[in-house]
Amino acid sequence: MSISEHPDGADSWLDTGDKLLASASFYLSSRGHEDIVNRVREIVDRVGVSKSRRVDQFSCVVQCYNWLLSGVIGDSLKFGPNGKILKMSNSEKFALEFDDSDHNVSWIAVENNLNQEMKLSVGYMTTGPVPEAPTSFGNTPVHISRRASLGNMSPMTHKRVYFKPLESTEWPFRLVQVMITPHRQ
Repeated sequence: MSISEHPDGADSWLDTGDKLLASASFYLSSRGHEDIVNRVREIVDRVGVSKSRRVDQFSCVVQCYNWLLSGVIGDSLKFGPNGKILKMSNSEKFALEFDDSDHNVSWIAVENNLNQEMKLSVGYMTTGPVPEAPTSFGNTPVHISRRASLGNMSPMTHKRVYFKPLESTEWPFRLVQVMITPHRQ
């Protein structure tokens, strides 16, 4: 599928997005999935697939904890006593929510168990207009996740990150993932 350099009109970015993305512009549509399958098939047909079952070392070391769809954090990530994994209303998604009774106990504990400096980031839920949204959304507020970088972690260290609500809103502060990725200098 070709994409023109213009944002609107036939085969434009917006037109292609309408074809390949579902109505919320977050997930692929059936046609979008079909397009990905065809592109992968084209690469496999051109390049082939190795008959060797040898698996090499993964080129990038990351630690990613994501419970948005499963509701399961696992044992590697610890959190304060006022944190709970709860199903978000009107969805099949989950978040780590902290009640705002005492921000001194609203925390997560993470560990960089590698011998290299890593970058710590979190994914959290927020409400607002979708950035660069198609005109069909207008200024309608939607629930989306955003990422925030919290800084670097030295090798072989533990960090406890505290959260304090900046405002009182309908929804409490909700985390959906923690990412520890290689530090780029």
